[in-house]
Amino acid sequence: MCRITIILFTVLCLVSCNNPTILDVEELADKTPQQVEEILGKPDTAYTQVFVTKHVFTQIYRRDFEFEIMYPEGLSTDIVVFDAAPKLPFEAGIIEKFGLQQLPPSDVLANAYIKWKNYPGYKTINFFVTDLDSAGNVEQFRLFFKSDGVPNTQ
Repeated sequence: MCRITIILFTVLCLVSCNNPTILDVEELADKTPQQVEEILGKPDTAYTQVFVTKHVFTQIYRRDFEFEIMYPEGLSTDIVVFDAAPKLPFEAGIIEKFGLQQLPPSDVLANAYIKWKNYPGYKTINFFVTDLDSAGNVEQFRLFFKSDGVPNTQ
């Protein structure tokens, strides 16, 4: 029995150590600013942006990556991770690093974007390239998570 426990513990450790979550988007989506602060602590910066005539409260966090959380309707529906490269490769599999399960993307354009319009609970998830090196390899990219705005009751 002890041997089985050790083997299971080792397997779980290998799985979790090989794919640690960097930012749990699922945990942060569709929360109020106060709920997000309970999870992440105080933001590094907070301000209100104006888009046309709409005021949108925004929080900026600087952790492993700089990321922004916007609250267009009072809930954290828009999460943007800035410049994930070179720490992460530009590939669909990194979605797991953000607390989401691997699903095939709905659209991919090599060295341009990876998009999910089919992810449950999200209007869209986009990984989009912002800079290529001289050889045409992805040098910088952003990740945009747009939830459906329905609070998770789990």
